[in-house]
Amino acid sequence: DKFSLRPGARFSVSDRFDDQFNYSLSARYKTSENSNLRGVFGTANRYPNYDELFTYFVNVNHDIQGNPDLKPENGYSAGLFWDQGFNLGDGWKFNYNLEALYVDLNDKIENVMIIRPSTYKYMNLDKYRSLLFGVNANIVKNQFSLGIRTSVNGISVSKREMDATTPTDFQYNFQAGANLAYKLKNINTAFNLFYKYTGPARMY
Repeated sequence: DKFSLRPGARFSVSDRFDDQFNYSLSARYKTSENSNLRGVFGTANRYPNYDELFTYFVNVNHDIQGNPDLKPENGYSAGLFWDQGFNLGDGWKFNYNLEALYVDLNDKIENVMIIRPSTYKYMNLDKYRSLLFGVNANIVKNQFSLGIRTSVNGISVSKREMDATTPTDFQYNFQAGANLAYKLKNINTAFNLFYKYTGPARMY
């Protein structure tokens, strides 16, 4: 089909928290035989898990504690994705995809440093927003393949209960990676070379 829609829904019940309802809607438009445009929107509600509620790991080097007073996360996400592929001739194939994703959450659960250098506690962040832009590409011929991944992720956090007020502007972090692979068919063995770069990111 050239165009398709897919709705989704999930109902969650808990004896500790209020019931949750999540819904989503995804759409795909086939722009050509080798390309697609996709969009998705949905809620992003989540209960705290057992570790976040009840972890207690304390020794001479670590102090990581759960928080039984955590509230469930609630919010939404929206994404837009594009992919396209080409036959370059002589056995070479190339494909790439572009992606943009936005997440907006209230009460996001995060492991927060409350006392330097090693005391952490799971806490709710009042407001969490994330913007992700990514570009990925692959080129393949027979046993040879090369993949490149890049992304820019912007995060904005608000936590009013901490001693220091957190900045709410978007802090952007760049990441990139590459994978070079070659497979020897006669001995069914693959050789892979990986590279990953992670730029500086703000800690909370």
